[in-house]
Amino acid sequence: MRGQGYDGAATMRGQFRGVQASIKEKLPLALYTHCSSHSLNLCLSDTSNIPSIRDCMGVIKEVCRFFNMSAKRTEILKSMISDYCPEQKKKKLISLCETRWVERHDSVFLFKYILEPILLSLLKIEEESSDSAPKAHALTRNNVPYSTEEEYYRRAVYVPYLDDFCNSLKERFESHKETVASLQHTLPEFSTKTDFYSLEAAFNFYEEDLSHKEVVQSEFMLWKEKWSQEKSENLPKTAISSLEKCDKTFFSNIYILLKLLAVLPVSVATVERSFSSLRRLKTYLRNTTSESRLNGLALLSIHRH
Repeated sequence: MRGQGYDGAATMRGQFRGVQASIKEKLPLALYTHCSSHSLNLCLSDTSNIPSIRDCMGVIKEVCRFFNMSAKRTEILKSMISDYCPEQKKKKLISLCETRWVERHDSVFLFKYILEPILLSLLKIEEESSDSAPKAHALTRNNVPYSTEEEYYRRAVYVPYLDDFCNSLKERFESHKETVASLQHTLPEFSTKTDFYSLEAAFNFYEEDLSHKEVVQSEFMLWKEKWSQEKSENLPKTAISSLEKCDKTFFSNIYILLKLLAVLPVSVATVERSFSSLRRLKTYLRNTTSESRLNGLALLSIHRH
């Protein structure tokens, strides 16, 4: 076992008592990688602390709740969407997901697209003498002077967002960065531009899987020479495509390193989706279906796209 990947739960990633620590205690070369999809999602969530972005998300969340909690207000919004955005099939706002930023994209995109009908709906509700009027007025008022200057948004939103995002990426992807970054130098795209020194971190970590250092170094130089004459567009770009081009007989150590790079887990999202789908299928269908039909339903559910 040479790789293991989990989400950020303490029971899984714990340094001393987590699952990854228990496995590494018995299998020291099972490099732990925090699921990149979870890490990226957390990085995006961290950047929501930027005041302008936080306030924007807060407004969207409140507006979604305001409309979705009332059938009457929802009907007003549907009517406005039909009048001003007739091509829009969705007639109801999508609530913001608290944890998954990928799903938030759909909510924000729809909100932006039907912004005019939303504002008109709020103004109509505000004009009515009902309990909803004060809330509608609060959601339509300007808290700060409106500005369309590019420099304002660059300094107040864009630059702070990127700074926080980059810092969060560095912090969350730091744990396994050195070994994985070193392994990627076996890819022809990188090996032609570097020397064996860049591969030493990976060699030191996986030393017991490889031959003597001098042998690995010689192989690397031959591997580099093999691809140095090729045009950049012809070079393999991934570990899988590089493995297909690597002769296991002549480049046995490079083949091992490429194989290690290929099997390291990048994300566990697909696996988690399989688990959650199977749990759902077993919960609702376990008494009404056979094993073969259950397998078929699971495949259809997991790979529905």
